[in-house]
Amino acid sequence: MAHKPGPWQLGDPKFDGKGFRKVEAPLWHPIAQVIKRQSRKDEDAANARLIAAAPELLEAAKHARQSFARNGLATNYADVMLEAAIAKAEGTTDAVQQ
Repeated sequence: MAHKPGPWQLGDPKFDGKGFRKVEAPLWHPIAQVIKRQSRKDEDAANARLIAAAPELLEAAKHARQSFARNGLATNYADVMLEAAIAKAEGTTDAVQQ
């Protein structure tokens, strides 16, 4: 596994002097810091939540892909999308390097 295992959680912006939303792995290992702009406060909070959910989303995508394969649905469009998203998350595609 290349990434820090989850679950990741949002830190409280009250504990950051600039009000940044930190995303942390267990034992307060920093993962990301999302800026807090007054003009885009809701967007910045949504980005931080999405980053914090990343490990669980990756795991769910892998399970869904396996389920499609077991049920003979591996050629449908959703499976192609899952495969691409998993590859991007795991760094096995050129899309990550763009």
